[in-house]
Amino acid sequence: MNNYINIVSWNLDFWKKTCNNPKSEYFKSDRIIKLWQDKVYYDLMQLEADILMLQEINPYFLFNKNDYRPLNPSSIYEFSEDNNNYFYHECLPELAMELREVASSSIFWGSAIIVKNKYEYIGNYNNHSFFEEYNYYANHLLMCYKYKLSNEKTITIINHYKKNDPKIGYAYNENFTNLLKNLIKEIDTDFILLAGDFNTSSKDIRNRRVFNEIKDIGFIDVTDRIGSTMINYDYQNDYLFVNVELSKYIENIQKFSKWNISDHYGLRCTIKI
Repeated sequence: MNNYINIVSWNLDFWKKTCNNPKSEYFKSDRIIKLWQDKVYYDLMQLEADILMLQEINPYFLFNKNDYRPLNPSSIYEFSEDNNNYFYHECLPELAMELREVASSSIFWGSAIIVKNKYEYIGNYNNHSFFEEYNYYANHLLMCYKYKLSNEKTITIINHYKKNDPKIGYAYNENFTNLLKNLIKEIDTDFILLAGDFNTSSKDIRNRRVFNEIKDIGFIDVTDRIGSTMINYDYQNDYLFVNVELSKYIENIQKFSKWNISDHYGLRCTIKI
């Protein structure tokens, strides 16, 4: 009997959708923000994903949890809710570098991995020493978590979000692929899934090298024919990469949108094992 594991990656455009700064072009009233909050919660539940990889979100805000403590020195949080385990990395250091873009100074945001608690959490790689050398891409922008799936298969989920760097913008330097190479050497799971918002296109001359190097490491781009992942213009920011072993089990790769939720399409796929 086959098991179907549904995976979703989605940038939720948090900072613009929750902007409460009257001076900003993205300003939203409290009522509009609450409508967006409720709609995101509803749509995420309707997706029935086993594994959610989210960028630009704060799950504490989404669930109205009172135990959220902004400015946590580690900026790494975890909690359980509704049969899901939540891991949240707040982009506090990165946001501090570009406060002019932070729409709501009272609510920070980052990336999250949400996994059904029927899948056993094994651990993560984010505390590994080699992350220190590549600090910008470390704990907040490259979440690396391991889980045990059905049929005794194991998977490492790498949730990537490319933040704007004041020095180089959205261009990649060699730090990212060097870190990724070192990380792959340490991963001991059957499957590896690298997904998220790269904030650039593989067709961008400045960053084409990075996408080629990701493939050289051993990843397969299963979204190379997906087209634009942006709602209002023709550009692919979002990608799903898998290792060769996982590529044998991946199917139903597609993009989707939900009304007025985000400026990004979401990406989804199924692991059939």
